[in-house]
Amino acid sequence: MSIREAVDGDIPILAIHHRKMFEEIWEKKGEDIDSSVSVEIEKAYIRKLQRQFQDGSCKAWVIEDERRIE
Repeated sequence: MSIREAVDGDIPILAIHHRKMFEEIWEKKGEDIDSSVSVEIEKAYIRKLQRQFQDGSCKAWVIEDERRIE
C-alpha cells in the first residue's frame, strides 16, 4: 500500500466516500435518507473538488493498494 496525493481521476471515488459519510450520519441519527439529496451531495462535491484541485485550494491524499484506492 502507498499514500499519494489525490488527482482529478480520484475525485469520483472521493465524492462517493463523502456521500456515504453523510448517509451514515443520517442513519445513525435515525433520519430517513433521501436518495435525491445523496446524489446531489455527491455531484456538488465533485464540482467543488474539481474547482479546488484546479486552483490549489484543496489537497487530498489517498491510500492505494495495487492501483485501487482503499
